[in-house]
Amino acid sequence: MKLGRVEETLPLFEKSLQLKPDNVLTINSYANALMKLERVEDTLPLFEKSLQLEPDNVLTINSYANALMKLERVEDSLPWFEKSLKLEPDHVLTINNYAGALMELKRVEDSLPWFQKALLLEPDDVIIINNYAGALMELERVEDSLPLFEKALQLEPDHVKTIRSYANALMKLERVEDSLPWFEKALLLEPDNFIAIGSYAIALMKLERVEDSLPWFEKALLLEPDNVIAIGSYAIALIEVGKFEESCQFFEKSLELEDDNYVRYKYATALQELGQYQQAIEQLEKINLTDLLQDNANVVRLTLGRLYYSIEEEKKGNQYFQEAIDNSEDRERSLLYSASSILAKLANKTYDKKDLEMLDEIAQDLGLYAHALKMLTLNLDSEGYYEEIKPETKLKDTQILNRAIYHKIGNEIAVLKSIAYRILRGYKDKNSNLNDIIEKIEKLVEQITERREIQKYETNKIPEDDYQQVLSVISKTAHDISDFVNNELAVIKSKILRVMRKVDSESKIYSQYEKLLTQLELTQAALNDLKGINEGINIKKKHFPVKKIFEKWQDNNQIENAEIQLEITNGDSIFSGDEEKIKSALNEMLENSLKHNSDQQNLMIKMKSQDAINPESIRGFTMSGEKKYLLIEFSDNGKGIPEDKKQWIFQPLTTTSKKGQGSGLGLYIIRKTLVKMEGHIRETGENGVRFEMYIPYTDR
Repeated sequence: MKLGRVEETLPLFEKSLQLKPDNVLTINSYANALMKLERVEDTLPLFEKSLQLEPDNVLTINSYANALMKLERVEDSLPWFEKSLKLEPDHVLTINNYAGALMELKRVEDSLPWFQKALLLEPDDVIIINNYAGALMELERVEDSLPLFEKALQLEPDHVKTIRSYANALMKLERVEDSLPWFEKALLLEPDNFIAIGSYAIALMKLERVEDSLPWFEKALLLEPDNVIAIGSYAIALIEVGKFEESCQFFEKSLELEDDNYVRYKYATALQELGQYQQAIEQLEKINLTDLLQDNANVVRLTLGRLYYSIEEEKKGNQYFQEAIDNSEDRERSLLYSASSILAKLANKTYDKKDLEMLDEIAQDLGLYAHALKMLTLNLDSEGYYEEIKPETKLKDTQILNRAIYHKIGNEIAVLKSIAYRILRGYKDKNSNLNDIIEKIEKLVEQITERREIQKYETNKIPEDDYQQVLSVISKTAHDISDFVNNELAVIKSKILRVMRKVDSESKIYSQYEKLLTQLELTQAALNDLKGINEGINIKKKHFPVKKIFEKWQDNNQIENAEIQLEITNGDSIFSGDEEKIKSALNEMLENSLKHNSDQQNLMIKMKSQDAINPESIRGFTMSGEKKYLLIEFSDNGKGIPEDKKQWIFQPLTTTSKKGQGSGLGLYIIRKTLVKMEGHIRETGENGVRFEMYIPYTDR
């Protein structure tokens, strides 16, 4: 065994066991020899026999648990590790292996105290330090992992795995420049380490040292010629240095091995640069646009529109351009219409300098569409800056939204007041508390009107073209009104609750007070809508386990006519984000489902949560590599959303509710919030609604 001639030991162990079949030491030694030969399945009956003979032998228990781990029976290994730790609570190897098993089961948060205990017992064990740092990385606590990697490197400066992990942690923190010497050191120690080579090449690309990255990608491909990520990344690097023809053969090979939207899109870009417009169109039309984020799908549509113009098929080009317009938000819509008219000029060769300047401005305004719109001016020089789309567009949008919400708030307060008067009529004697409530409600209307008059006075003093200042005043007024009225409503609510304590809960007046409270909540919701459309959405990040999002419905799975079903497969995953805003989004969807299906018996609402790596439906146009998302699906078996209304459900002031039952801002604000989180929402329901929310895991 010590000489590494393990195969030759087997007949000796077998003969020994014929002579002494119940010798635990021999059984274990034989099993360990089989383990070394990767015959793990064959070890299990041996370890099991050994445990029958000596049930509390810690060495045997650990070996058996490790064998189960190797066979990917991780769940089965846990009780054995736990038994071993009961017998020897401070056995460092067992503690480390148990923590590793928890990590395998994605119970990363649970593994931390075990790694910490192992480090208390063996503070200088490099393997344990690396494992603990790796767990912190999994939880997106990258900053916390750095001192651990640094300590491990002090203990073992040439430990390649530590060096590589430290470099990757620096990359995650966008300290790319700092990562380079560590990748270089790793490559000095292990020149043919494929992962280190690929990571180093990508780091060079991030630093725009694309030319320097090429030989490293080439070396990686010599080691693993069919590695899809390496092939795709190399092809993209070739595009960056203008080697379009050479890149095409690598794009083709990559797509033969694995279909990928981003790779196909970049391949089309290379073909376009070579003037092979028809071939570029063929590649882009192979992409299923329904699988992409709306923004990414529109990039493809715009690119196709440009390409069809290039081959003088303006009708087809207009078709794709119109699709992009139909699937865009309102502000983008106006920009795209402007671009559309310029395209017509380009096609007819009647454009002038201002047209090109307009396209340049539109490209800057459109953000995610900038790359595609830059392609519209292929082979044309864009000069200067021309402000075709003025800020009054945004001003008008905000004014329209505010007018609608103020009108809604006015209606809600009017209903609030009418319910209070109805209750007052039910009293024979004068009710001072109720009169006080009515007086406060009436003052709310006066205060809102007064504040809006002040806003009007202030905006009239601002120069007509200073749209930003006008917007600032409008937004400040909305914020002040929302805060003031919400505070007053809180006082009114407190008074109502005090009055209700003195009223018989079975009486008719009590039920009217309940209606008053419900109406008060609707008024508060309208105020929150007002605030939501006028302030930037502030994301308050914190680390929390995913299961916390769904706690409310775990304890209460029956609401009105609906049963709530939860399917949470990543409950212990630690997410960094705004927990309250995610909960609020789900709550909005739940309320919508109940409202639209109030007459349906046995309504079933399902919330499903899982982690997704590079989900096909949204990966779209991201760099090669892994990106982890929290995927939350909300679905029901209700009426669903009519097909002709799906295109505009995320637009402001559009609602599928009956008149007076919806502000048309709920899904708009949800989408706005998710965009702020770099996430995405889409509706894909066929029988009932089905919303998919994708939010990236991030350590920032």
